[in-house]
Amino acid sequence: MTTDSGQGVELLPGISDAITKINQALCEAARKEAPVFITGEAGTEKVFAAKLLHSLSPRAAKPLAKVSVTWKLPSDLAGRFRQCDGGTLIV
Repeated sequence: MTTDSGQGVELLPGISDAITKINQALCEAARKEAPVFITGEAGTEKVFAAKLLHSLSPRAAKPLAKVSVTWKLPSDLAGRFRQCDGGTLIV
């Protein structure tokens, strides 16, 4: 399944109502400038969804950075945020 925007970006595969709703939410969120918080249990492909969201958004041409976080934020978080320079930061 691809987006209606003509970008040729592949959405999450599947035909269930749940997958359709997720794809619609990702496409809607991609058009907004607001931060997006993706939650879910381990193994639910949150990072994949975040990368998909980035590729659907106007930020797609800008950097995407990923930061792994345990119980405290890494000291270089501000630097990582600047590194993505208006792009997408996955924490």
